[in-house]
Amino acid sequence: MTAPEQDPVRAFRHALGHRLDAQLNTTHAVVALVHAAVTNHGWTPEQLAKECARDLGDTYKPGGVITERLRKAATHPPIDRDHSPSLGPKRPFCSPECRDNAGWVLDEDRNPIRRCDCRSSPCAS
Repeated sequence: MTAPEQDPVRAFRHALGHRLDAQLNTTHAVVALVHAAVTNHGWTPEQLAKECARDLGDTYKPGGVITERLRKAATHPPIDRDHSPSLGPKRPFCSPECRDNAGWVLDEDRNPIRRCDCRSSPCAS
C-alpha cells in the first residue's frame, strides 16, 4: 500500500476536506482523472482540491461539479497566477505625462490618438 503523501488520490481527498470528500463518489473515472491531472499536467493534489472546491458553498450536490472540474483539470496544466506568461520585459515610460496617459498620446479632448513611441515595438523593415 502506498503512503498517503505518495498517493495523489488520497492526498486530493484529504485536501478536499471531509464535507466535500463525503459528497464525492470516488469512481474509477475520478481516480483516473486525478492521476491524469497530477501525472500528465503537473497539478499538485492541493492545487487540484482548491480548484475543485472553489465556490461550492451553496451547491446542493457538489460531487458532480467536482467531477466536471476534474475532467477539465485533466486536460490542461494549472494556471499559475504568479508566473503567468508575460508580454515581454517591462519598459519604462518616457515621461510622467506618458505614464499618466498609460502610454497613449492624447488629443486636446483627451481621446487616444496612438500609442506613445516608447510603448511601440520597433518594426523590422
